[in-house]
Amino acid sequence: EIGGGVASSYHRTMEMTANCGGPKAMSAFMKELRWYYDLARRWDGAFVNIEIGGGVASSYHRTMEMTANCGGPKAMSAFMKELRWYYDLARRWDGAFVNIEIGGGVASSYHRTMEMTACYLLGYAAPLKKILLTGHDAKPELWLSDKDITEAVASGRWLGEQAFAKRTTARLLADLASWSPQDRAWSAEELGKRKDDIIPQLIALTKSRNLPARLGAVNALGQLRSRAVPALNTLAALLNDDDRWLRVQAAEALRNIGQDSKPVLPQMLTAAVLNDETDPMQFGVGALAYALFYPGGSYGPKGILADSVEKIEKEQLYAVIRSIAENPDSAARGCLRSTYALLTIDDVKVLAPQMFASINNMAPANTMFSKGIRLAGIEAMARLRIEEGIPLTMMMMKLPDWGKAYIISVSLKVLKQYRGAAKSIIPELKKIAAEPKKSAADREAIEKVIAIIEQDNDPPKLVSIKDYLDQKTTPKSPEKPW
Repeated sequence: EIGGGVASSYHRTMEMTANCGGPKAMSAFMKELRWYYDLARRWDGAFVNIEIGGGVASSYHRTMEMTANCGGPKAMSAFMKELRWYYDLARRWDGAFVNIEIGGGVASSYHRTMEMTACYLLGYAAPLKKILLTGHDAKPELWLSDKDITEAVASGRWLGEQAFAKRTTARLLADLASWSPQDRAWSAEELGKRKDDIIPQLIALTKSRNLPARLGAVNALGQLRSRAVPALNTLAALLNDDDRWLRVQAAEALRNIGQDSKPVLPQMLTAAVLNDETDPMQFGVGALAYALFYPGGSYGPKGILADSVEKIEKEQLYAVIRSIAENPDSAARGCLRSTYALLTIDDVKVLAPQMFASINNMAPANTMFSKGIRLAGIEAMARLRIEEGIPLTMMMMKLPDWGKAYIISVSLKVLKQYRGAAKSIIPELKKIAAEPKKSAADREAIEKVIAIIEQDNDPPKLVSIKDYLDQKTTPKSPEKPW
């Protein structure tokens, strides 16, 4: 599989697509992709499925039939009918199922958790209902109706790139009320491309009694970007709505509108410190973290305050930073990467407990993104010559987390800034460099930093934030950082 979703079938038809251009086109294509075919060819001449990238996308087919089964036997039956071609392709001559993964972070190690054939057979074992995963003790009252199943199957089918472009504006506005998040999103995206003045209709929809219609309208307002400025107050008011997903969508819409959302920045900051006792993940605050501070990149545009927080009243800013630094989601916390780079030593003294904890303790959710705020924290401490940053950096170097090589690389750059002030940790660095599994490149990089520290006779003067930390933030042992 290359990427996610229906992308998993690309390589099964791509050579035939190339052949449409004639023998020369196909020949050129096969020369470019012969490495792929060599990887896919087994010892006995057969070919197996290869997945490249897509992270969790590569595990969709291992759980998707179980997800469909939550809707009841009929829902699973409909799902299996739609995907039977996939199962036929994945089944080997001996009845086993194959799957080879390349890339996608730790996706390539998923097969170690559960062998491929066992994953597929879970779906076939569903009628037995022997375990909870296959439907034991399922509640029939929660199953989908025949109408729901028909609509779900229809919604999941690919209609073509121009399907929504061919719809009238009136149809797209009506589709914003669809039960399907996918239909709402595509309708909103298409409306954003058009020049029709639909803001009055969208504002009216946000006040509907139909929740999907409200969600769709908010999504569409975000797609209008700067043209949605007349609806800013409407969106800001929704940040306090009773429905958490409406709050999330409102934050996303304001983020898409970008810098033009600044007139309602006070409302956004106020909402970013609200604690939803019904939501252990605090998704509303997480969405505002992106809207306010996200530094920009793969997950959308920059937050409104990503480049500067100068004009924000300090106490209000501190309250928001504390709220996001304690969010259960590592990705949401990571939005503070931009903010930590802007903090002064006086700011850090006020925020010391939360900042220290955000480095020392990994957020419980989305842990694959946990290094973002933690590395930004030690970088900020090194920039400000804060003494406590040294043991925290050593802790980071010992974490068995995603992107360990990157973590070590950043940590070494941090230690370079401390120079001779970090001489106390030279024995630890030498111990890490001597680890059997350490690569020659990593060992050389560590030894270079050790030399810089040892040879520095004019170390920078460090400041301590110990007096600003409470007892709850006492560092964990570097030997057992997790």
